[in-house]
Amino acid sequence: MTAATHPVVCWHPANKLGRDLVVGDVHGCVDALRYLLNEIGFDGARDRLFSVGDLVDRGSDSLAALDLLDQPWFYPVSATMKTRCARSRAGACSVMSGIPLAARGHRI
Repeated sequence: MTAATHPVVCWHPANKLGRDLVVGDVHGCVDALRYLLNEIGFDGARDRLFSVGDLVDRGSDSLAALDLLDQPWFYPVSATMKTRCARSRAGACSVMSGIPLAARGHRI
């Protein structure tokens, strides 16, 4: 895996056909996600879904969550901050949320 094939930052042009939606921490709860997408009239031919946070773990169907990766309308966002925090020798991050404690007003 190289930066050429998997860039650190990806730019997506404006979605002129539909909506761009963001969901966080699916945790394998695909049925709940599908229900919510249905409730808002999500259209995979026009809309895009950007997923931040944990895609799998805890929920009842992590394999179905991984199947989302094959959908052309699904855009996962890497948990780079979580990786950095887990590797932080100072332990100055909350690995659960991936947000540096300092950014949440905590003293380090």
